[in-house]
Amino acid sequence: MSVAQMPGSLKCEGEGEASNTEPSSGIQSNINENCSLSTTRITTTNDDKKRTYQKWYSKDYKWLVYEPNNGGFCCICRDYWKPTIPSYFEMNTRTRGVFTIQPFVNWKCAPGRSGRLEKHLQSTYHKIAVQNLSFRQQEGSVAQQLFNVNELERQENRHRFGDLLDGAYFLFKHELPHTTLYAPLLELLSKIDHSKKLSTFFDKCQKNATYDSTTTVTELLQSTSEVIDKRILTKIRESRIISVMAHEGTDIDHYQNLSICIRYCNQDTGESTESYISLLKIKDKDAQTIFDTIVKELK
Repeated sequence: MSVAQMPGSLKCEGEGEASNTEPSSGIQSNINENCSLSTTRITTTNDDKKRTYQKWYSKDYKWLVYEPNNGGFCCICRDYWKPTIPSYFEMNTRTRGVFTIQPFVNWKCAPGRSGRLEKHLQSTYHKIAVQNLSFRQQEGSVAQQLFNVNELERQENRHRFGDLLDGAYFLFKHELPHTTLYAPLLELLSKIDHSKKLSTFFDKCQKNATYDSTTTVTELLQSTSEVIDKRILTKIRESRIISVMAHEGTDIDHYQNLSICIRYCNQDTGESTESYISLLKIKDKDAQTIFDTIVKELK
């Protein structure tokens, strides 16, 4: 009986212990559940962080451009891959246009050596776009260099042409025969120019544009005359009082000519100045014809 009671007592004690340990088992279960819930929340929070864009992505991958509420794009591929590019439709089919047309949003798979960002970096289509960008940058730098060289040459040519104009103006001002003395004068200027810039300019000139012909010096004379006329007329218009002087005469070929001069007050110096305006051919030398010609010329 005692032996029979022992199992019973043990059973009772076991049941008692079971009843005594049930609360602790429930507490342990609650603790485990709470720990499991806590762990689940932490994991979910980390996953949420991985599923959002991080600024360091763009620091490591300079081509990545993030647009809030939209996604990420590759600025190089988006700029290069257009429907006019031969392989555009092939690229669009294989990549589904991600990073180019469609935004990249799967940020959980973005980082890492096997991540989507690294795969795009190593992709053939991205490398093609990068090569094209590099070529365009080199092409732009070469074009800029050519533009700078052309601009320097243009400025140098302007300076040298200014030297030619100075020589021609010397002949005009001193009323020397410009058609016969212009070329010898340029030759003399080239010899006394120790910088050799003028002679270098003539060497670079083409055979049909040497700028030492009588046609060139005549065009320079006409251009100089127009500039001087504009300056004189501007001063005449600024003057409050003017006087007109005219003289009619017949030349050796029996043509009637009318020369017109104007005296005006120079507003800069306050002195009276006389300027020659024009020499006109007239049909008749009667007073009415001369008067009408003067009025027409002044207008």
